[in-house]
Amino acid sequence: MDIRRLPWLRLFAGYTTLSLAWSALWLFANQAPLTMVTALNAVAPEVLFWLGWAVLTPFVWREAGRRWTHHLVLAPLAAFAAYGIGMGAQSVLYIVADALGAPLVGTLPEQLGRRVAAMLSLGVPLGCIVYALIVAVARSVDAVRQLGAERERSARLEAALSQAELQALKMQLRPHFLFNALNTISSTLQTDPDAADRMLSRLADFLRLTLDHDHRATVSLNDELAFSRQYLQIEQDRLEDRLAVHVEVAPKAREAAVPYLVLQPLVENAIRHGVGRWVGAGTVTIRAGRDGDDLILDVENTGPPLAVGGDGAVTQVGTGIGLSNTRSRLRQVYGDRASLDLTDTPSGVRARIRLPFELYREPEVISV
Repeated sequence: MDIRRLPWLRLFAGYTTLSLAWSALWLFANQAPLTMVTALNAVAPEVLFWLGWAVLTPFVWREAGRRWTHHLVLAPLAAFAAYGIGMGAQSVLYIVADALGAPLVGTLPEQLGRRVAAMLSLGVPLGCIVYALIVAVARSVDAVRQLGAERERSARLEAALSQAELQALKMQLRPHFLFNALNTISSTLQTDPDAADRMLSRLADFLRLTLDHDHRATVSLNDELAFSRQYLQIEQDRLEDRLAVHVEVAPKAREAAVPYLVLQPLVENAIRHGVGRWVGAGTVTIRAGRDGDDLILDVENTGPPLAVGGDGAVTQVGTGIGLSNTRSRLRQVYGDRASLDLTDTPSGVRARIRLPFELYREPEVISV
């Protein structure tokens, strides 16, 4: 056991309190008043006896982790040593008190003889009990410390695992998005090369913007809307007049913290399974606002309802990469406090994310 973990001041204060309590109990049992005589001849020896254990406690504490056979030998030796320290201190006290003319009962040999008799009759068994209590406390403290260290290690491992899973989900999301974006550009390349060139340029801008934030688990909603706007511009180049975009965000909600690229799969889903399958012009609307302690993010689109495949196979049990990925990320970060639900609206489908409202804070930059 590490004796450096012992609270030394509290240790001696505790033993002093214990010795005074023991002396008060002796005085009460013998109905003796607290006078100079009783203080020097009864209270002082008890205080010195317990302070002897205060001196020995660090050594007992250090040996507490050994096998029980070791303690069978060490316990009586420690009891004798505690009495020896107490009698040595009592001898010094007696000599000083005698030189000062303080009232003493008997001579020093008589006092020491009584202490030796008390040691052999009751002192050693009592000392062994005290020794066992010190060992029990030391082992309990060490067990609590080890339990705390184990919990801390478990928490660090759990946090590392969660971070690794989030990173894996982010890495899964990027190829999925790139596939959809490049597929859009490829389908436009033959019919409108200029539009495809603009889309490639905007895709490069989008990737540059997202890479600047790739190391962050969360971003401000304002930044997240900027990512979505870049992607929507690519889709507007492809769909032209068939796609209209509306953004309705409460001013205070713009500074909320949201998972990085959390809106991206919802926007992709709204276009691919909603507006993209709708005959005529369609609309994608992004709304954000606060509802009590929660932040609500809505992505609505015109298009076929869920009942007739408005979101393809995505909502069958959340098997699509985009939405199942988003649900997994929300679960990793917020647990049961966040949700993603799809519902029909009179004109199409709405995807709603509910998550705890927290203000975004820029990560600290550590200079080297």
